Parts: sequence; structure tokens; C-alpha cells
Amino acid sequence: MKKLIGTIIFSLGLMGGVALAEDTPKVDIGTKVSNHISNEIEKTKEFQKKNWLAMKKQFADLISKFSNK
Repeated sequence: MKKLIGTIIFSLGLMGGVALAEDTPKVDIGTKVSNHISNEIEKTKEFQKKNWLAMKKQFADLISKFSNK
């Protein structure tokens, strides 16, 4: 039984090695991923800045409502 399992694992390893040996497209995926992450970070910063300003205004309005009474 152990020999059968070992043979199956070894066979799958060989097939996986063959799949990795195929040519990959000549696209620089690292640059695309890096650019995408940078763009998402900038979008997030803009979103947070806009919402932070809105939240500060709402908080100031809330404080002023309670301090006037």
C-alpha cells in the first residue's frame, strides 16, 4: 500500500515537472502587478482622504449639536 501511494505521488511530481517546463508567454507580469498595486494604493489614499474629511465635518457637527444645549 505504501509503495502504491509513493508511486502515485512520484508520478504526479513528474507530471507537474513537465507542466512547468512549458514555455511561458513573454509578458513581464511582475511590472503589471506592481503597477496595479501602486494604482490601487493611490486610489485607496484618495478615497481615505475624501472620507476622512467628510467624517471630520460630521464629527464637528455632532459635537456642536451637543455643546449648544
